[in-house]
Amino acid sequence: MPSPKKSTKKKPKLHHHIVKVVKKTIDAKTLVATILGGLMVLIVSSATNYLLEEQRARQETLRLANQDIQTADSLFKEGGDLAEPIRYYKEALSRLSKKKDMQIYAEAESGLALCYLNKAQKGKAGEYAQQAVDALTDVMGLYKTLYGKNAQGPDRVNISRVISELADSLSVLSDIKEKVPYLERCIELHNLALKVSSEKKDPELSATILMNLGKEYMNLAEEKDGAENLQKALDADQQALRFFTPAEHPKEFAVVSNSVGEAFI
Repeated sequence: MPSPKKSTKKKPKLHHHIVKVVKKTIDAKTLVATILGGLMVLIVSSATNYLLEEQRARQETLRLANQDIQTADSLFKEGGDLAEPIRYYKEALSRLSKKKDMQIYAEAESGLALCYLNKAQKGKAGEYAQQAVDALTDVMGLYKTLYGKNAQGPDRVNISRVISELADSLSVLSDIKEKVPYLERCIELHNLALKVSSEKKDPELSATILMNLGKEYMNLAEEKDGAENLQKALDADQQALRFFTPAEHPKEFAVVSNSVGEAFI
């Protein structure tokens, strides 16, 4: 007898079942991929929005800080009470990060130091002179980080101005503390400021440095090495007169001319 044929009815069912399982697996993967894709879009979108908001907030902070500095600069130039410009400079500094906003931070701090120096020179106040020294020393550190030894053009003039103001602050302290060491440091800094400054870029700054240098040599001559320091004072004053003319700078010309006369006497 012929052997009975095996039934093939179950094969289609098995095939159909496998197809269903595969479809479900593919559908599940597609669903997971869709969900993950949606989450990634959401994460990227949230991160982008956060960065944009942070950038806007930073730009607004810098705008307000610049506004404070401009207001302080204007008030300082007007003269009078220095409490308001000091307040605005401090407000600007409170908005800024010394590391992230180094350039504008140095600008605000040097403005604040100049206010302190102005108050110290008017009242011979050691406290204000020391605050000016501390602030300007900090600014010099920032400039060193910013420019190293490669400062050019206006940046060199700014550095020279800060060095000169630091020397002027120490000059006030020389009248209050030890005279000779402070005067010698002033002279050292003013000579450095002359090397850094550019006569062509800011001749009045160079002339002012020379005028102050002459005064410091005169004061030092009263304490030590009279003839030598008087000659140095005379040399500095005569160089200053190359820049100061009676017509354009009558006050400075008179001060330096008088100093020259004292040195000769």
